[in-house]
Amino acid sequence: MKKQSTLFLAVFLSLAGMAQQDSTNLKFNWPSKTPKYNIRLATQEGHKVEGLLAAKTDSSLFIFPGHSKAYKNRTDYSAAFFIDQQIETIHIKRRNAVGRGALIGLGVGLLPVVAALFAGKDKQAFGFAAVVTVPLGPIVGALIGAASGRTFHIGGQRKAFKHFSSKVKL
Repeated sequence: MKKQSTLFLAVFLSLAGMAQQDSTNLKFNWPSKTPKYNIRLATQEGHKVEGLLAAKTDSSLFIFPGHSKAYKNRTDYSAAFFIDQQIETIHIKRRNAVGRGALIGLGVGLLPVVAALFAGKDKQAFGFAAVVTVPLGPIVGALIGAASGRTFHIGGQRKAFKHFSSKVKL
């Protein structure tokens, strides 16, 4: 009888030890492509986490806690995992938004130059417009790209998290 109770205690303790898993060392298979969103997350307890939005489900997020350079070098970070009841606010911003905005603005700024190539006698009018639009286009595009982030207030509610999840496509 004493051997059975000792054996039962040993099995119970080993099973209890295996049942408790440390979520800070959760292994996650990172996607091969670099994630396209930077994320800042605030939890209900007041903690703040920054990184790259690696994956999402209908009720949780996986965050790579480094930057894109560390992600490309495959630095061994553990995933930060959050469920919707833990999240207070999420602020996301597309990576390289400033550069993309500047390139789009440059394209728009070059439209008068292209129009001047095809214009007959009014090339001078398009030239004057190009003097303004070529330098101003990238500046305005970069400013729009810099201000392109979105903030979602989750407040631990699944409905608000599903709204966020429907708006963000990975």
